[in-house]
This record gives sequence, C-alpha cells and structure tokens, in this order.
Amino acid sequence: MNHNQKLSHLGEVYPEQKRQLFKYFRHQAEALEVFVSAVDVSDYPFAEWLNALDVMTEWLAKKGQTMTLNNKIQYLNCASEIIDQEAQWDNMASAILPILEQYGCERSSDETNKNL
Repeated sequence: MNHNQKLSHLGEVYPEQKRQLFKYFRHQAEALEVFVSAVDVSDYPFAEWLNALDVMTEWLAKKGQTMTLNNKIQYLNCASEIIDQEAQWDNMASAILPILEQYGCERSSDETNKNL
C-alpha cells in the first residue's frame, strides 16, 4: 500500500480526523509511518494523538517556534510516558499543554530561522 492509499485508508477508518490527517501527513510519508508506530505502542487512541499534535502545533506557533513533524511526534511519544505517570490528566491533548509549559521544546527553532 503506498502513502496515498494508507492516508486514504486512515481517513476512512477515522473520518472525524481526516482533516487533521491530511493537514499533517499529506506530504509526509515517513512521518505518517513514525506516527502510526508511536500510536500503536501507546495507550492513547489515534484521535488523542492527533489532538495533542494540534495543541503542540498551536503552542509552538504562539511562541513563534517551529519544529519538524518527526520531532513533534517524538516529543509526544516521550510526553506520553510523563502523562502515564500522572493521574491528573484525562487525555493526551489536555496533558500536553502543561508539559510544554513546564519543559518547553528543546528541538524547536524560531519561525524566522526555518528557511535557513
């Protein structure tokens, strides 16, 4: 199955997340594979991962920062381990914001430098 077929299939399986899937992964075949693998070994459902990715992307934009999609996925993967240790959060998306505020994003860069 090629990338477009995988993406279309996921859009059919997760119709409510189709917009998010195409937003992030339309031209990111490798990142889609990394994302699906991370979700598969996680305790959190596919939709929560996409929602957490949205929260993270918005947080970075507000800070004037950018980060590669693979690095965002890696960050979320590490954050899921922190979330697992804390009982206070109901879902991954609500948990990612306090983690971002507390730890920041070491691999992010200024928006102005993204083309360098």
